[in-house]
Amino acid sequence: SGPAFLWGRDGGEGLKGSCRSDGVVNVVELMRATRPGVFKEFGGHKFSGGFSVEEENIHHLDEELHKAYETFTFEDAVEEKWLDGMLTLEETDDALLSSLERLAPFGIDNPKPIFLFSGIVPEKVKLFGARKDHLELQFRKKSGEAIRAISFFAKGKNFSCGSVENIESGKSYSLVGNIERSNFGGRNEIRLRVEDILC
Repeated sequence: SGPAFLWGRDGGEGLKGSCRSDGVVNVVELMRATRPGVFKEFGGHKFSGGFSVEEENIHHLDEELHKAYETFTFEDAVEEKWLDGMLTLEETDDALLSSLERLAPFGIDNPKPIFLFSGIVPEKVKLFGARKDHLELQFRKKSGEAIRAISFFAKGKNFSCGSVENIESGKSYSLVGNIERSNFGGRNEIRLRVEDILC
């Protein structure tokens, strides 16, 4: 769900930290995209990194990372991932998710299963969050039940069908993503986590 940066004192005058990513955002390239002088040192790879920063710069680090993020060129969200199968919205239910959860724990060596949902039409499309950088699509099953699809930090991403601004309600898309359980806001639901959107 986007990169995470944590830091603390290293015993000297500066601060040291580490960062993690789901791989959609290359954390080393993100740090490289900040203006010169923000980081004292940094390094790592696509999924994780380390950095040091002067104490006077730490107060602006969040803002500088968001600035870099907005100018960042994203790698394709799906790259060359294998699809694990095709599903319909109707097949996306608690029984299926319970079966998939038996494959956990998921990680780099055991990625979550990725599915293709072909020719589905969102009835609602919106950006949410304080910075309006997360994407939510709402679909309707034939039974009338709503199901949401989420892409965090979607602003600036290039999906196969183009940028977030190209996604419209009432238009047919094919969606690539995984299935997850969400308890956000006390609402227990099954939703889709978007990896890519194809026209």
